[in-house]
Amino acid sequence: MIWMIIGSIAMALGGLGLYIYYLRKGQFDDEEAVKYQLFREDNPDN
Repeated sequence: MIWMIIGSIAMALGGLGLYIYYLRKGQFDDEEAVKYQLFREDNPDN
């Protein structure tokens, strides 16, 4: 039973670590821009 508690805490800390890593990397800076990526024209030559 103690291994389940330790495993749960380790997984929670791992998830929190990943969240903090991507937060510092700027992954969540502009979540509104994702909706409009479909309408952007990346290649104006066509």
